[in-house]
Amino acid sequence: MTAIEQWLGAVLPAVQARSGDDFAGVGLLFYSDRSALPVHPLVAADLQPVVPAVSQAQCIELLANISRRASVCHDGFHLVQATTLTITDVSQFLSPPIPAKPLPLEQPGGARNMAARLASLLPSVALVAVFTSPSEVMVYQGGHRRRLAVCF
Repeated sequence: MTAIEQWLGAVLPAVQARSGDDFAGVGLLFYSDRSALPVHPLVAADLQPVVPAVSQAQCIELLANISRRASVCHDGFHLVQATTLTITDVSQFLSPPIPAKPLPLEQPGGARNMAARLASLLPSVALVAVFTSPSEVMVYQGGHRRRLAVCF
């Protein structure tokens, strides 16, 4: 298991528990080069929480607060520096390039999952994780999707 997967296994159950019934899900993009990401903020800077969130406890607290339906920042992808596991940006619209040749469809899915899959093809993206339903985390790497076993 990679350091990112271990981080997800520790952080996501705590985020879901703290968010309670208002949990809206979470999309996380782990990157190596922030400047190479096709993202745009969804929320004005003055409405966003203070970042970066550096420690695991800070990341849990931040994600628990913004992953509630009541938060203006619950939508989009949150960006995590892949080496330091620091949350650097929240609520980002992700618009990855569409390949000339369509990818084979592994199973039906929504726009968030397709954006995650296509973004995972970018050289600056280590991994994209989508957590929307109870105890199910989908991980995308190199255009491939798999479930991540996380204990909730």
